[in-house]
Amino acid sequence: MKKATKIWLITAFFLVLIGCIVFAGVMTMLKWDFTKLSTAKYETNVYEIEKEFEDISIDTDTADITFVLSENEKCVIKCYEEEKSKHYVAVEDSTLVIKVIDNKSWYDYIGINFGSPKITVHLPKTEYNSLFINASTGDVDISEGFC
Repeated sequence: MKKATKIWLITAFFLVLIGCIVFAGVMTMLKWDFTKLSTAKYETNVYEIEKEFEDISIDTDTADITFVLSENEKCVIKCYEEEKSKHYVAVEDSTLVIKVIDNKSWYDYIGINFGSPKITVHLPKTEYNSLFINASTGDVDISEGFC
């Protein structure tokens, strides 16, 4: 083997070793919690609906949606969402409308993301005329008690 090849291999080995040591040190400082490496920032927003509605329309990208019965007979929507991708919640023409308003730039999609947006809809009654959900990859969970 040539002397230059040996030098390059030894240099590469030591660079990989230094990278592993730095990674182990950083992860030890973070207590090996990989979610702290996430570049997306999430917040929880709560929307209380006062108006009556008969239909439900949800248009979102990747949010997991959960329907639960309200304990206090009020409609409350809890959105765990990204700071730059919030949800619009309102009653329009007797329809509860929940839709994502994406204000992200192209570079906001580049990064490490361990979280997932979630929408929890607390409904006061068990029957509605229609339910329309348009979601790309989210899960939908309807709890017991709805007809």
